[in-house]
Amino acid sequence: MTTNPVLFHYHEMLSAYLYLFSLGASWFHILYRLLNVLRVLHTSNLHRLCMASGNKVSRQSVLCGSQNIVLNGKTIIMNDCIIRGDLANVRIGRHCVVKSRSVIRPPFKKFSKGVAFFPLHIGDHVFIEEDCVVNAAQIGSYVHIGKNCVIGRRCVLKDCCKILDNTVLPPETVVPPFTVFSGCPGLFSGELPECTQELMIDVTKSYYQKFLPLTQHPTWAQQRGVPKSEAKKMMKRERTIRFFHF
Repeated sequence: MTTNPVLFHYHEMLSAYLYLFSLGASWFHILYRLLNVLRVLHTSNLHRLCMASGNKVSRQSVLCGSQNIVLNGKTIIMNDCIIRGDLANVRIGRHCVVKSRSVIRPPFKKFSKGVAFFPLHIGDHVFIEEDCVVNAAQIGSYVHIGKNCVIGRRCVLKDCCKILDNTVLPPETVVPPFTVFSGCPGLFSGELPECTQELMIDVTKSYYQKFLPLTQHPTWAQQRGVPKSEAKKMMKRERTIRFFHF
């Protein structure tokens, strides 16, 4: 049962509209009201994610099943990312960065009676670059995944490892600590120094501190020939800031 009184109110409305539909009310009218209720519920889940210790989630991202997604704090989810919380629980640690157009999807396993999805846990201080597809079973802390990588289903990435750009890890690959994997298929290609943990902490924390939404970037107005004073008015009037900040 929903403990939030506002959400409980909307759940009650949803039940009432479904009951009216069963009695033969206008399907168009009921559908319109249902969409409004679902929009409010979805927005409430987004705010719940963002209010937890300064998470920054792009309005252009797609969070499926956001009630099953947990961001532990100061994590950045950039535009056009997709997180499939509708398949299974997804938990992302503190000071993580998921850059544009990346897909985070829980792992699955085929059985004789069908397919089962399992929870995905991502540790702290993890940096995932653009255009990645992550279908791992677990990603440890202090991990860097390069651009355009594919992490196959049920892979396990231990702490303090690195995946280079354009790497494709086969399913059920285990990446040991302090190692570098690259290529297609992804194979061992090097080692990382013992200071990797400290380096990843510095990288992710500094990225969070210096991060600004596109419309708040100092060069945004100059690139478009818009005076800064006018740009500020535009942001307030048109609500062009595409990130939640709490």
